[in-house]
Amino acid sequence: MNNEAVLEVRHLKKYFVKSAGILSTLLREQRKYVAAVEDVSFSINKGEIFCVAGESGCGKTTLGKTILKLLQPDDGQIIFQGQDITRLERDNMRMLRPKVQMIFQDPYESLDPRARIYDSIAEPLMVNHLVKDENEKHNKVIQTLQLAGLTPVENYLYKYPHNLSGGERQRVGIATALVLDPEFIVADEPTSMLDVSVQANLLNLLRKLRREKNLTYLFITHDLSVAYAFSDWLAIMYLGKFVEVGPTAEVIMSPIHPYTKALISVVPGINLSKNIKPIVLPGETPNPENVPAGCRFHPRCYCKEERCTKEEPIMTEFTPHHYAACFVLEKMKLKENGK
Repeated sequence: MNNEAVLEVRHLKKYFVKSAGILSTLLREQRKYVAAVEDVSFSINKGEIFCVAGESGCGKTTLGKTILKLLQPDDGQIIFQGQDITRLERDNMRMLRPKVQMIFQDPYESLDPRARIYDSIAEPLMVNHLVKDENEKHNKVIQTLQLAGLTPVENYLYKYPHNLSGGERQRVGIATALVLDPEFIVADEPTSMLDVSVQANLLNLLRKLRREKNLTYLFITHDLSVAYAFSDWLAIMYLGKFVEVGPTAEVIMSPIHPYTKALISVVPGINLSKNIKPIVLPGETPNPENVPAGCRFHPRCYCKEERCTKEEPIMTEFTPHHYAACFVLEKMKLKENGK
C-alpha cells in the first residue's frame, strides 16, 4: 500500500424529498427531506479496500452511488485523484467513467435479460469508444471474461443471464466493470445473494484483481465477517452517518461504539473467538424521515446519558486512526487520561 489518496470524501450529504400526500400538496405544505447521507468524511489510499457496514437502510448504497455521481450530492466534496468531481458537468464526468465503476448487488437486475453475455460486456467499450474495430472488441471481451474467471469463455459468450447461476452472473457483473480497466470500484454487497462457498470464491477473485490490477475498492456490506476477512479499513454506518472508523482488525477485535459492539456480538464467526454475550438492541432502526435529536443511536443505546438525547457527538480519535462518535466513551477516555 502507499499513501496516495485515490478518493477523498469531505462532509458529503445526500437528501431525498419525502413524498407528499394529496392533502399536503393541496395545502402547499413545506417539503420535507430525508437525510440518506449526512456529513460523511473519509479517504481511501491507492490499493486499499475501505468497507462500509451497517444495517439495511443506513445509507450505504446511497453513499456509494453518490460518490460515483450516479446520484447528485447535495453538499460536501468528492475528490478523485486530486480532482474535485462534485460539480463536474455530465460530459466531463463521462470522460471519467472508465476509471470509476460499480459492481451491483443483484446482477440479474443490473444485466439486460435480453442481451447475450458477450453484448453486455462489449457495450461499455462501444459506449465509451474504447475499441477501433470488431476484432479488438472481441479480444477485449475474451480477455475480460478470463480475468473474471469465466472459463472456458466459449461456454459463456452467447448465453443469456437466465442461463447462468448466481455466482456466474455476479462474475459477469464484475467483468462489465473490469472491461473498462477502472482504477476505483464501488462493490455494493456483491456477495450477499450467494452461497458461502461461492462468496469465498468471489472474494478471492476480487483480492486477486486488486493485486494484479492495482485496484482500489469501496466495499459495501452488512456482513461483518466478510468485512473482517476482506477489508483494510472499516466504517460502521448508522442512519446516514459514520459512528466508528478504523483499521478493520482493530474495529472488529476492539470495538468502541455501542452500536459496533452490538453488531459484532451477534456475528458467530467473530464472537466465538471473543466469547462475548450477544447484545440485543431494543426496537428497530428509526425511520430516516424522523431522525432522533441528539445522538441518533440513543433510543436503542444501552449506556446512554441525558446529554446523548440533546447533543450530537463528533468523531473522536480514541487510538491512532481509530475514531468513534460517543459522549459516554469520550468521557471515559478523559477519566483515563486524568482530565
